[in-house]
Amino acid sequence: MGVINGTVLQVVAKTFAKEFSKTFNETESFYDKLATVVNAKTPTVDYTWIGQMPKMREWVGERVVKDLKAYKYTITKKRFEATIEMDRDYIIYDNLGAMKPQIQELAQSAKHHYDELIVELITQNGACYDGKKFFSDQHKVGSATYSNISTQKLSQSAFLAARAAMRKIAGDQGKTLKIRPNLLAVSTNLEEEALRILRADTIDGTTNITKGMAELLVIDDLPDNAWMLLDTSKAIKPFILQVNRKPKLVAMDSDKDYSAFMKASYLYGVDAEHNAGYGLWQLAYFSDGSAVEVANELESILSEVLSNPKLITEELIQKAIADAEEIVGAKELEIPFFLDIALYRFFVRVRAKAPQSVKDAYEKAIARLQKAPIKKSTLAKVAQRQSIWI
Repeated sequence: MGVINGTVLQVVAKTFAKEFSKTFNETESFYDKLATVVNAKTPTVDYTWIGQMPKMREWVGERVVKDLKAYKYTITKKRFEATIEMDRDYIIYDNLGAMKPQIQELAQSAKHHYDELIVELITQNGACYDGKKFFSDQHKVGSATYSNISTQKLSQSAFLAARAAMRKIAGDQGKTLKIRPNLLAVSTNLEEEALRILRADTIDGTTNITKGMAELLVIDDLPDNAWMLLDTSKAIKPFILQVNRKPKLVAMDSDKDYSAFMKASYLYGVDAEHNAGYGLWQLAYFSDGSAVEVANELESILSEVLSNPKLITEELIQKAIADAEEIVGAKELEIPFFLDIALYRFFVRVRAKAPQSVKDAYEKAIARLQKAPIKKSTLAKVAQRQSIWI
């Protein structure tokens, strides 16, 4: 039977702290692949400078200093903790080994919390330094507007389209930012498709031109059909992890403490101060993969319509177009993709069966659809229209 005194408790605390530190350092994580780590000295840090991406120019006359007054972006630290309780019998009966897994769990939880903060930024899609949502189709740079968001299903063509869109992004001087997408991050559902795109020798019997174009990162907590393409090679990364106080194991193990007096137990916990925020939107491209779901739903509805030729009327064409404009509107579906997957097939079939008046309505409807406004829509809206369509 062991004896409990101050010296023994100090040894226990040091042993636990050493195990915590070892496990923390050995725990795998991905936050540092996506985020610039900033060791902060103040509770709130101003990251207004994020918006300044200077390019070299010929020095003629005075230097040109970029005005950052339009930007304001700060990150303020938050406190985080996790605590476990240990009965003093673990010391008295020399059974500290049984506590080791709990200390290791504390360390792993602390390390993974960094990852969790980055995933929250991705899924919440809050505002970044330019005041727009981080993933948005409304990012303005000079007179140009850029998009780093899509709803396309992960495929080789979607991967290449995202890559091309990122590489075309220019600064306010009109020169490209030399973005080089090098990391494809996907949900667990998309791991197989991502492996095919990045590692297969052939795709559909032809040489795989995207083999080795990017590294692969599988993030368990991403939504099922979500994927991202990122450039993590820059000094500034897509996200920021601000660390004010690194996770540290602390003990409440004095016999005078409340827990020891009332419950014959000691408390060990980890506390840390940090937070995360958005870096450069130019370096990340996100798709939730929802377009294919909407298109498949529409295709199902349209198939039912086509099963009854009597329903193919000019009125149906006009209602279909009105619905299409509403659906296309959100950029949840890009117009060409939408036409190809659902409406275009519908109209092709209708044209083959319908009288000339309906064919004429079809031609006018296609012209309208191609000029459809961009506005928000969801699969729910499609479902609401189902009774009209069929």
